[in-house]
Parts: sequence; C-alpha cells; structure tokens
Amino acid sequence: MIGTANLFDICKNNSKIKAVINVTSDKCYLNLDENKLFTEDDKLGGKDIYSASKACSEIVNYAYYNSFFKDKNISIASVRAGNVIGGGDWQNSRIVPDAIRAYEANKELLIRMPNATRPWQHVLEPLMGYLILGSSMLKNPKKYNGAWNFGPSTRKNLTVGELVSRISGQFKGLKYKTINNDIYEPNYLRLSSLKAKKALNWKRILTDKEVVDLIAEWYLNYEREDMYQLCSKQIEFYLKRYNARSN
Repeated sequence: MIGTANLFDICKNNSKIKAVINVTSDKCYLNLDENKLFTEDDKLGGKDIYSASKACSEIVNYAYYNSFFKDKNISIASVRAGNVIGGGDWQNSRIVPDAIRAYEANKELLIRMPNATRPWQHVLEPLMGYLILGSSMLKNPKKYNGAWNFGPSTRKNLTVGELVSRISGQFKGLKYKTINNDIYEPNYLRLSSLKAKKALNWKRILTDKEVVDLIAEWYLNYEREDMYQLCSKQIEFYLKRYNARSN
C-alpha cells in the first residue's frame, strides 16, 4: 500500500509520465468461495493479509487517480492477472519453484489444497496484455483508465493437483503428498477477462500442455544452456502462437 502511494506521489509531479500500469493481483477481490467469475467491478477485499494488501493497493490507485490525475492527460490503470507460472521463478511458497526444488533435492513436494482451482497461465500471457494496454493508454489516455483482468475465464481451470501431476510427468521421479492446511485460502478463483478481450483483443493463447512444456524446457536446461537464448526462443514461440490465433 505504501509502495503504491510512493509510486503515484512521484508520478503526480512528473509531467513526462503519460501512462502508469499498477500490477496488483487477482487476489484483490473479496473471494467468498462461491466459484464465480470475478469482473473488474466486483468488491475488493480479503480475509488473508496478502489479498488485503492487494485490495489496499487498488484503493490507493483509485484515490490517487481521482485526486491528482483525473483532469490531466495521463492514463492510470491497474491490472489483475491470474496465477502466473513459467521459467525463472524461484520464489518460495509457489507451486512451480517448490516442485522444482523438491525434484532437485529428491524430496516430496508438499501441497496444501490439491482440489483448489486457480486461473493458471504462462507469465508471457499477461505480459502481452500489459504491453497492449500500455500502448493503447498512450494513444487514448482517457479510454483505457481503470481496472483490467488478464486471465483464462472461459475454460476449466486446472486444480493444484492436476497441475502438479502434469509437472511430475515432465520431471520423472517428482513425488508429492497432501498436508493439512491451517492457512485460509479459497478453493476457487476464476476471472472474467471479457473486458480485455473486447477492448484490447487480448486472450489467453497457450494450452495447458504448452505451458507445462515451456516450464519443463526452462527448468531442465537452466544449468547447461544459454538462458538468454532459451528465453528468446520461448518468447518467439509465444509471439508466433499469438499472431497465428489473432489473425
């Protein structure tokens, strides 16, 4: 929350800045576990600290826009992406890097909620959305203000267990088991990205299999290949798939 306020405090005094995209999270919505599609107008909130912090960032975003940017020729947007996965992620308590660490250490991967669903997508998917949005904001500052969802909304989301099973199919020997979960987490999370589809012609492109294939390619080769070349290769693959389905 404070970081968001600091960012916008700097931006409001810099006349050279024409567009700001504040990346928050799909966790910013008040999720009552009703298995609904969240739209950009749904209520913000959270029963856990992480979700609450993302909702706070959105509220600060909205307040700064209305207080300082509304009458200026600057575009302010917040983006709420589904659960991103992909190569290069080493953060703790995230399903893919946790799986890779367990695999490399020959230990069991511990999963809390195997039946929980999440809007999984490769990290390149929302990044493409952000770039399209940013370009649009510069061309028409007033039209593209506000909140935007970027995630799979019309297809069945994989459960945590299904995703781990597919990853284990690529990393032979990866073992996993379910443990008791004493941390509050909703079972269901789904986004409606209809706004981005209609206004930006953005949509998720990669299949679940392609996402897992890209993940496996990255983590199975990161110690023995030129990773700049491999990342460039994956980006080129994604762009070809995106352009082919957009035409």
